[in-house]
Amino acid sequence: MESNFYPEEVKTWSKTLTGFLTEEGFFEEYGVNPKIGVPVMERRLCESVLPTWLNDGEMTISEDNLESIMRTTVTEALLIGLKGKGLIDSVEDAEGEEVFFLTSQGKEVAEIYKQNEV
Repeated sequence: MESNFYPEEVKTWSKTLTGFLTEEGFFEEYGVNPKIGVPVMERRLCESVLPTWLNDGEMTISEDNLESIMRTTVTEALLIGLKGKGLIDSVEDAEGEEVFFLTSQGKEVAEIYKQNEV
């Protein structure tokens, strides 16, 4: 679900935290395009704090949960970027999970990298 479907208070909290991480160079540090990473992180943060906000009006997140969101944001954003470049594609498996694979173009690029390894 996109972050714009969440209550305004939750979206604002998510945007503030994501903005802080962006200013601190989080996305640059991991080679993530902020145009991809910011919406991914905002959505994941909203998903995480919505239950506590609904229960008690508070938006709290544990350090472990935030670290997990940061890791999965990097992974998802990089996969989206590779998919956008045509290097990978995905299908849904029998359990409904998205499975990624190299495209022909991705295999060619992987072979080039393999040949240039030192």
